[in-house]
Amino acid sequence: MPKSRDWTTATDARTLCPRMARGGGGQDGRGRHGRCGGRGAGPPARRINDAPLRAALENRRGRVFDEALSGVCYTHGVRLGLAGDPLPRWLPTAPRWAREALRTGHASGTAISGRGDQAPA
Repeated sequence: MPKSRDWTTATDARTLCPRMARGGGGQDGRGRHGRCGGRGAGPPARRINDAPLRAALENRRGRVFDEALSGVCYTHGVRLGLAGDPLPRWLPTAPRWAREALRTGHASGTAISGRGDQAPA
């Protein structure tokens, strides 16, 4: 069976910046930050893949509460908030508990990243 990629690895620092995984810290030989892990402009981060979560929740407002899936929603919201990405467009069609978990996680991730004052109300 082929190894499937987990959709949560899109924000892993080792995936986004291979030099950080090797211990380079994202700096070039002169102590300046290079293309990743620093202040300089680098390649855009990959979009967080929410397809499995969307497939489970989109257009399913009547879905009963699922504690495990609620935790996944919260974690996905945190990742979106940390990345500065907006909440997904399919969110209004998700169950209430999933919407609340995603919004709470997004608010937490946004606050952690220091962009809490820039977030829309």
